[in-house]
Amino acid sequence: MKAEPNFNLLGSHALYSFSTDLR
Repeated sequence: MKAEPNFNLLGSHALYSFSTDLR
């Protein structure tokens, strides 16, 4: 459960980076 928030943050960052790259 400790790694859950960490993964969520990483996923959010990756998604943001991907969205920015697409733009």
